Amino acid sequence: MLDFLTFNSFITPKLLIIAYYFGLFFITALFFIYKRYFLSKFIELFKIKNKRYIWIFLILLFICMQICLRVFFEIIIAYFDIHDVLYEIKDKI
Repeated sequence: MLDFLTFNSFITPKLLIIAYYFGLFFITALFFIYKRYFLSKFIELFKIKNKRYIWIFLILLFICMQICLRVFFEIIIAYFDIHDVLYEIKDKI
């Protein structure tokens, strides 16, 4: 409890994991809610007759958004893990 009160241990990594899953759900929900809107806008913008290419692009875009979100949160959580390891090393010295 003293580590928590003196900010030697963080609650942020646990909150980041919760925020990641919330973001994962949020991006997925927005994608499925607005997929018809995105499809119509891409057809207007690129004037493509075949919807298959647009669906492939939207699916790849969705996958890239999920991967970028995951990488972003992994980098931040890795920073906190590095901090914890450095404190363990300091305590051993």
